[in-house]
Amino acid sequence: MLQTFSRRLFATKVTTSHVTAVSSTSKFPVGMKISPYAMYIKENFKKENNMKNTDVVKDLSVKWKEMSIVDKKKYSDLSQSHNEKKMSDFLKLSSEEQLKLITLAKEKKMSELLDVILRNVGRRESRKVDQWFHLMLMHFLSKRNYQDPVSIGKKK
Repeated sequence: MLQTFSRRLFATKVTTSHVTAVSSTSKFPVGMKISPYAMYIKENFKKENNMKNTDVVKDLSVKWKEMSIVDKKKYSDLSQSHNEKKMSDFLKLSSEEQLKLITLAKEKKMSELLDVILRNVGRRESRKVDQWFHLMLMHFLSKRNYQDPVSIGKKK
């Protein structure tokens, strides 16, 4: 009996009933934080004009890995100052505006995910899409005016 009681005692979870836009100042909303590597890519990407984008990113990736810690510190400092500026701008907004920005970022991320799903479903036209998945996908897509993913590969 004591074991059952202790198992139940430790299995419980306590949660708060309210939600805040940003729980702490160390957390960033989705999409606002830029890493030092991203700053490096952003700064050096346009310097390579005569190559494909994928090749440019591969080359920059190799150069980043070979770069010394001292050289990377420049991009760490740039990243940190950029992130601090973005966060201070974000914290100056009202909590309603903060919540709106967070919601918009999540919707944008979901929309990009749906685009990827649609492209992959369109490529696999011979594979049947699960009925539940299709219904769920159509529910989300009905608000975005997308074409039915099952009919993408079919000839009319």
